[in-house]
Amino acid sequence: MMQQPKIIEAFKQGFQTVSQRIYLVLFPLFLDLLFLFGPKIKIAKWFETFINNMPLPPLAENLKAQWLLIIEQMKTAAQNYNLLTVLRTKPIGLPSLYSDRIFEDFLIRNNLVVETHSFGQVFLFFALLSLIGIGITVFFYKSIAMATLVKPEPADRFKAAKVFLNFLVIPFAFFALLLVLFLPGMFIVSLATVFIPMLGSLLLIGLLMLLISVLIPVVFTPHGIVFNNMTFKSALQQSRHIVRQTRGKSSIFLLLAIGVSFFGNMLWNLPKDGSWMLIVGAVGHALITTIILVASFYFFLDAQKCASQVFEIDIEPDRVAQ
Repeated sequence: MMQQPKIIEAFKQGFQTVSQRIYLVLFPLFLDLLFLFGPKIKIAKWFETFINNMPLPPLAENLKAQWLLIIEQMKTAAQNYNLLTVLRTKPIGLPSLYSDRIFEDFLIRNNLVVETHSFGQVFLFFALLSLIGIGITVFFYKSIAMATLVKPEPADRFKAAKVFLNFLVIPFAFFALLLVLFLPGMFIVSLATVFIPMLGSLLLIGLLMLLISVLIPVVFTPHGIVFNNMTFKSALQQSRHIVRQTRGKSSIFLLLAIGVSFFGNMLWNLPKDGSWMLIVGAVGHALITTIILVASFYFFLDAQKCASQVFEIDIEPDRVAQ
């Protein structure tokens, strides 16, 4: 019988590593502090101009009022949206508590505000911040990899550039998946809800389960890119092999990690806008999510070793530190 990776041991090693290398917590912490105290890049003026120039679609009178209400809500959200949060670079990127939170009241008055007036400016900021965010993410992941190996590899600019380029593929692949699978699925769900609400709810649950079943097997793709210096395609295949061979343990580990992160985020987000307790929330979130992320690296190493009993893996990292 194939040996299975140890879940509790992974979390234990993650806690020990973070306690010994507390600097790892600074990456997500500084990002959230930047969102709290840093400059604001506003899109409100451009967005309002864009919306005002957009023709009103032909709708029935009862739907027209709903459409106008949605437009007003979007304008209100755009007033407080900070384009700087693109640094989060979903679906990977540094963990962040406040990247999705729109603040109406701030701890201190920040006069450093940059207004965007055209789509070109918005796109330029978006592209630049995305590249910076992915670069920071690669450095963060490499720092974790260095912390979880007994014999860390020396810095190599060529390998770092290769990792960066392969990390760039992940957001494009993720959003391509959303376009191909999620958006058409949501259209079908919305159409079914109009005629049979119960059927729409069932289809939505089925769509979410399908999306989860597609994403879980590839969740360790970034780990393979960082640890084994693989291409995106090879790391994707390796992640699928590992999850397939350790499906039960991988599912339990991901369930625990996502559950702790979700309920932890609810707790750390309790402070109201303008409260100094937001800093405490940022610290707590940074600590917990870093431990979980480091634990995922230990789990990946253990799962890779277990899966190599069935699938031949070209590169096996050194045994992790205790």
